[in-house]
Amino acid sequence: MSVTRRAPALKYWKWCEPSEKQLRMTKPDAPPAAPIYVDLREVARVAAHSGPQWGHECEDLDLTLLSWENGKRIEAHVNTEVDVVWIGVEGTGVATIDGQAHQLHPGAALLIPKGCERAVESTSQPFSYLSVHRRRRGLMPTIAPGRIARHVDSFGRESTPE
Repeated sequence: MSVTRRAPALKYWKWCEPSEKQLRMTKPDAPPAAPIYVDLREVARVAAHSGPQWGHECEDLDLTLLSWENGKRIEAHVNTEVDVVWIGVEGTGVATIDGQAHQLHPGAALLIPKGCERAVESTSQPFSYLSVHRRRRGLMPTIAPGRIARHVDSFGRESTPE
């Protein structure tokens, strides 16, 4: 599969045509003119780095395929805006929701209600899952008590507030 990538920060990719094996950027605020087909397992399989591999944001939904190296952990954080569904695509990982561990593997789905503390850790090489939620302004989670304040966006990128 040939993957066309632009700047790593861009998350809006779609198939040019179902018969083509290339991904291209879609416009973030424009609904697609046609259904978008993505072979998530193939995109996960060719992932060359940890983080977002594919994503699409339309008027109603935000979808992001994330891949992590073995042992990579996204620290506990709380999202108070939207419920989120994580669907295992490749490999295995552990999602910890309000202190309870849940195994994620290909085909497993986990509904995470808004307001729950969540963290995720890769337990295989690679580990990929699809994150699906209602579109929102952007992720500004509440930090769990006793944790260092960090902003984690919908791609799992962390930054410490000034």
